[in-house]
Amino acid sequence: MSSSEFKICVSFVGDRPYTTGVHIFNACKKLYPNTVAAHPHALPPGYDLYFHVDSGHENTRILSPKDKTIFYAIDDYQNHPEFAWNSRLAWWDHVIENTFMFVDAFEYGTEWLKTKHDKVHYISMGYDPDLYYYEEMEKKYDVCFVGSRYGNREHLLGLVSKHFSLYAPTWDEAPTFSDSLRHAACS
Repeated sequence: MSSSEFKICVSFVGDRPYTTGVHIFNACKKLYPNTVAAHPHALPPGYDLYFHVDSGHENTRILSPKDKTIFYAIDDYQNHPEFAWNSRLAWWDHVIENTFMFVDAFEYGTEWLKTKHDKVHYISMGYDPDLYYYEEMEKKYDVCFVGSRYGNREHLLGLVSKHFSLYAPTWDEAPTFSDSLRHAACS
């Protein structure tokens, strides 16, 4: 089967234009033209591969066939035994049981998941170099954080801000994608 015939469904929840799911979709689309994006609750049938991305997947059941399903995790490191944030363990167990491969964006998550699943692979989170590239700028921040600010994250950000210059806007305060994100990271 050629790459033009291979059909991929990238599944994620994301109303942000630069969520991880969008980046994975764009990368797959470049390699496999028959790539579509779908919400986890509205998967189209008949695809050769279902690539679920943990962009807002939040405890959603995996509904695609196990033998055709890969899951890309971006937040499972929170469940590593070294941390006390084990709020989603039952869901991760469900995901692991219903995929043939699990790809993890963080080494901590990979280490933990390899104790539960034999097909876990570490691939660091990538970026689109056309959108996010380095530019020499005046240093304004010591730490740049982009993501949801809830629970332990809010507490950790409070501790960091006591000792470092921190860029960590809420979703509503400032755009955290495209050039604004790139400028924050560069500075």
